Amino acid sequence: MVAVINYGWFEIIARPLEVALLTIHSYIGNFGWSIVLLTLAINLVLFPLRLKQQVSMQKMQKIQPQMRTLQDKYKKLKANDPKRPQVQAEMMDLYKQHGVNPLGGCLPLLLQMPVFFGLLSMLSVSIELRRAPWILWIKDLSQHDPYYVLPILFAISMIVMQKMTPTSVDPAQAKMMMIMPVILADR
Repeated sequence: MVAVINYGWFEIIARPLEVALLTIHSYIGNFGWSIVLLTLAINLVLFPLRLKQQVSMQKMQKIQPQMRTLQDKYKKLKANDPKRPQVQAEMMDLYKQHGVNPLGGCLPLLLQMPVFFGLLSMLSVSIELRRAPWILWIKDLSQHDPYYVLPILFAISMIVMQKMTPTSVDPAQAKMMMIMPVILADR
């Protein structure tokens, strides 16, 4: 029956995660705690990528004033201006001087996303979670938390994590990052 389940585009990731979840469950006997342990294991495996992303973001933060100066200096240039390559060369020199990779903050995130989408895909259609209790008020893991305790805890943890990471100079991005936990917690 499980072989019939369609996990969508992330099936290649969701199937091994399902096997891991079922293996953990065979030792623990509770799907709720199995999901918690699987999530912790995934986070542990992906920690080096997150650390690399943090370091890259901090380096980018340090050179932000110099980048703004360069951008202001060449602000009036049009997209097809012959001086455009010179601007890009100066920006690349700035990156090189400070050991910054412009994709260093994005690439680790892009590598993590398929894993979490695979996990979401697997958990959203998992038959085993139906009528599987976890703790206290959660009697069915396939249903939403009736008291919204877990989404609220998730939103709080996201806000705390954002406070620990370097803040963005861009006010629009900073505002978006504050709204993101509320949107994700509502899911």
